[in-house]
Amino acid sequence: MKARASTVAYQVFNVGSDHLNCRLGDLALLVKKHVPDVEIAHVDKPNDHRNCRVNFHKIRTQLDFTCIRDFEYGIQEVKRAVETGVLQDYRDVKHYNDRTLERLSSTVPAQPEVQGLGASERFLRKTASVASGA
Repeated sequence: MKARASTVAYQVFNVGSDHLNCRLGDLALLVKKHVPDVEIAHVDKPNDHRNCRVNFHKIRTQLDFTCIRDFEYGIQEVKRAVETGVLQDYRDVKHYNDRTLERLSSTVPAQPEVQGLGASERFLRKTASVASGA
């Protein structure tokens, strides 16, 4: 996919499709269908108010993006990558957006107005602030 920098610079786009929204437990069961040896653990986090409903309106309207893959395709693709050694350590920080953004954010001076936001939003605001000289 190609897009003008002026359209995507400092923007966050959810990549996917509204018809692929599902509950995390359902996704876990789908993974188990393709990887029978996987162990599913339910972790109760009472202060975690995130949900898995994602809105893809922005990428669809601004970039004319249409998702052509589904979860099963993605699960099989990751499974093949693990089996063939392409994906050697799934625990590596490079495979986790939140951990990577937290690490990158630690190299950018803190801004008081970014507290309480998600890792991606904090990172984008902090880097935009540094880039603008604010």
